Amino acid sequence: MTGWAITCAVIGAMVAAYLAAVFAFAPAEVAYAQATHRADQMPMVMAGRYVTFGLFAAAAAASRDPRIIAATFAILAVPALWDTLLYAGIGESFVKHLAAGLAALIVSALGLAAHRHGAA
Repeated sequence: MTGWAITCAVIGAMVAAYLAAVFAFAPAEVAYAQATHRADQMPMVMAGRYVTFGLFAAAAAASRDPRIIAATFAILAVPALWDTLLYAGIGESFVKHLAAGLAALIVSALGLAAHRHGAA
């Protein structure tokens, strides 16, 4: 069963990577069609993403495992830092994104430090 779970997780990662590439490199209408999203619904799509981020953070905290906390918050830093680079690159405000990304990295570092010091 573990092998199937890992295989399915890898497939899920590949689908996410494919959609990321489509959104990064294809015209917007192609990306929205591939992901079956609509531009006018993006505020609600983003709301769902933030709910998901919060659930990941809560699940990591509930695990009480510093390795899971470290990994989860390192991953949660990625969208904030991605947006930082995106908005900084076009001359828009990015400070809130940078602050969120750095805060997530600090939590990740605290998780790593707790793990190295034997907390579980």
